[in-house]
Amino acid sequence: TVARLEEQHGATVDLMPVGRDGHISDLSALDTPAAVATSMWANNETGAIQPVEDVVSRAAAVGTPVHVDAVQVVGKLPINFHELGAATLAASAHKFGGPRGIGLLLAKRTPAPRPLMFGGGQERGIRPGTNDVAGASGLAAALKESIAQLEQESNHIRGLRDELRDGIVNSIDDVVVNTTEPSLDSHLHVSFPGTDGDSLIMLLDQRGIEAATGSACHAGVNRMSHVLEAMGVSDDQGRGSLRFTLGRLTTKEDVKQLLAVLPEVITLARSV
Repeated sequence: TVARLEEQHGATVDLMPVGRDGHISDLSALDTPAAVATSMWANNETGAIQPVEDVVSRAAAVGTPVHVDAVQVVGKLPINFHELGAATLAASAHKFGGPRGIGLLLAKRTPAPRPLMFGGGQERGIRPGTNDVAGASGLAAALKESIAQLEQESNHIRGLRDELRDGIVNSIDDVVVNTTEPSLDSHLHVSFPGTDGDSLIMLLDQRGIEAATGSACHAGVNRMSHVLEAMGVSDDQGRGSLRFTLGRLTTKEDVKQLLAVLPEVITLARSV
């Protein structure tokens, strides 16, 4: 979206850089007033939690409204939209157990978002069309339940993630862990130099393990993730990377099964 605004609509864009840890390393671009600033709350590949509170306060100091992409964190982290102070915040229901195809947008009354479609007064005139009542109800029910179980699920998933990370580091040589704190409990991003992501995915798939080389948004693209590029990861290192994500249905047995087959998978991938 940002690239389209720049390339086709003449917008001037400043990108905030990230460090090797995947977190925003310099907020100074926010000191210049802008039409809008935007930030992911947490990255969908490495799980890096960004300093969105600092982004909002820094932008507010010069009158810039902020949009927050909270797709990865709703249902996983406590959120108070009013206290955050952002102009808008977006999330997707399927990320916290709701139905696919519906999301939510929280928006301050001012500055109000401009509609992209016209013809009806639904959703305060922002998005016309018959409302998906069943989807909205499913979203609300899933959000209520995920928030109620947030602390319990967080502790459960964090424990499994840490067990998986430690098991990988202790059983495989020359491993680079790209997920650093603060990060989502659910994400573990690891690089295995000397391998390539496609080989790793196929070898794991043959053993009944589902993983990813990057985000689902860019599945099927045979190149190093742009997220790793922004972090300064070398191509040799970054091409052999995997993203493991854990959820409420992940068990200790799942982690043990992965740790049992991963060393063999890495050895095979490095021998090609």
